[in-house]
Amino acid sequence: MSCPSHMRIAVEGGALELAAARVAVQSDELEVATQKTRVATDTADIVGRQLSVVATSFKLVGSVLSSVMDRVQHFSKHYLRTTDGIDRVAATHLECEAKQLLRLEGEHTLVNGRELIKARGAQIHFG
Repeated sequence: MSCPSHMRIAVEGGALELAAARVAVQSDELEVATQKTRVATDTADIVGRQLSVVATSFKLVGSVLSSVMDRVQHFSKHYLRTTDGIDRVAATHLECEAKQLLRLEGEHTLVNGRELIKARGAQIHFG
């Protein structure tokens, strides 16, 4: 099917279904507007130079999440993280800063400094 200019396919009050072993869409711009979208697939690949997702609520559920980034920047008003197993951070420099209270608690707490350990405060209590 070929059309030299504008073409519109409309099904008023009905449904339009495409069935084929392969469906390809090639366009300079693709726009989809719908009230509800559902996509079901065994595998999916999205490749692009830039991806933006804007949502009021965003939910991601899976068994494995693997991401590789040069930089991750995150802002939230409230952030709560719970891990049943190990939660490990390996970094060249690690900074934790709190305006009011910083609390580290554990049945066993280890602080190791190969060269130096400093504790500064108007009062320092041990025991």
